[in-house]
Amino acid sequence: MTSNLQLVTGTVSPQPSASEHQVVRMAASLVTTFHIQPGKSLVMILGNGMEDTNREAIITWTRATLAREGLSPSKEAFERLALLLKRELVEIDPGMAE
Repeated sequence: MTSNLQLVTGTVSPQPSASEHQVVRMAASLVTTFHIQPGKSLVMILGNGMEDTNREAIITWTRATLAREGLSPSKEAFERLALLLKRELVEIDPGMAE
């Protein structure tokens, strides 16, 4: 069965689900909303330590927070995540979420 898999030259590579694509888009919107700079400063704080960039850490945080809050990607979920991320950023650095 290859429902979420794509066959490429004899190999099987996972194809992101629509939900995962939405998670990545929500995370990108959070990065833009909060002017999160490239770098690695948030990897150990918001990520799980395995990410290479702040953007990847925000994707991990978004995925985990949606699951923890019992939310699916949506505009309403984005608004909730933006509020939660702002709180986290303020805890890290009070000037960071302005």
